[in-house]
Amino acid sequence: MLLRRLRNAGVRIAGANFVPPNAAKVSGLLDELVTYVQTNPQQLDALELATVFHHKLVWIHPFFDGNGRTAPLAMNLLMLREGFPPVIILKDDRRKYYDALNQANNGNYQKLMLLTAQAAERSLNIYLQALPGREEGYMEISDLVKEPDMPYGQEYISLLARQGKIDAHKEGRSWVTSKRAVRSYMDSLSRKRRKP
Repeated sequence: MLLRRLRNAGVRIAGANFVPPNAAKVSGLLDELVTYVQTNPQQLDALELATVFHHKLVWIHPFFDGNGRTAPLAMNLLMLREGFPPVIILKDDRRKYYDALNQANNGNYQKLMLLTAQAAERSLNIYLQALPGREEGYMEISDLVKEPDMPYGQEYISLLARQGKIDAHKEGRSWVTSKRAVRSYMDSLSRKRRKP
């Protein structure tokens, strides 16, 4: 097993907008980070906490080499313990990832949170596709509205999906749902109308 030792000298990161802390501070900063995750003083949700942890570990840069592999692995341990699938930042998103880290270095976590959330959503969609019963006819809303017996248009069904009023989820940039989900929504409206 390969054990990493904490760095004992300064380092610079190409393309980063900061210099990692002095090596003498690394051990204490790691202890503070562990305490932060354990206590979660800001009451962040699992994804937010894992994202902040990821950034802070990258910022501390505790090792001479392997920080870019260690931080995502440790972040995924936090996600897995909360029941989430692993979050994978795609190679195609690397430039966005570095830009998001640089913004987080300045205290703006918005872009990094969004990137992490999108990666989590992508992982969840992979899991959803593998679930039994997936064959029930999920399709993109744009295709579903072309069905001859579909009474609603694309904008309305998309609104229902975004509001969580029908069983739907995003796959990439597209919302998918099923005829069964739309029929179930229509039945619930009929029941509401019949109630006195």
